[in-house]
Amino acid sequence: MSTDAQRDDVGNGEAASDPLMYEIPVEYDPELARIFKERDAAIQRILAQRKPELIEQGIEAYKRDLPRLLAENRYRQKVAYRGNELVAFGATLRQLKKRLAKKGFTDRGELFITCIAPLEIDEDDVVES
Repeated sequence: MSTDAQRDDVGNGEAASDPLMYEIPVEYDPELARIFKERDAAIQRILAQRKPELIEQGIEAYKRDLPRLLAENRYRQKVAYRGNELVAFGATLRQLKKRLAKKGFTDRGELFITCIAPLEIDEDDVVES
C-alpha cells in the first residue's frame, strides 16, 4: 500500500516500500498445513534412502575413469556408478534408466549418474554445434 506521505518521503532520499509478504495476515488453512507436512515427510524419506558414501565413491571412480571414457568416444553419454563400480551407459537418460532397471538397479539413492564430459575446458577447445 502506498500513500502520498510515502511518495513524499521518496523525494527526501528515503525509499518507500510495500509491506513484506510475511507481515500480511493470512488465515490458517489446515488442509494446506497437512499437505506441507506430508511433502516434508516424503522429502525426509527420500533423503534417508540416499547413501552418500556410495555416491562419493562413484564420483571418485568417475574422475578416475574419465580419461578412458573420453578416449572410448563416450562424450555426452550418460553413465551410472554404484560405489566404485561402473554399472551402465546410455545415450540418453531414458536409455540409461532402462538399462539400470534391467540390471535390477531401482534404488537411485545409491547411484552417481552423470553425463560424460571433460571436467575442465581448455581455452583452445572449440565447441561443436
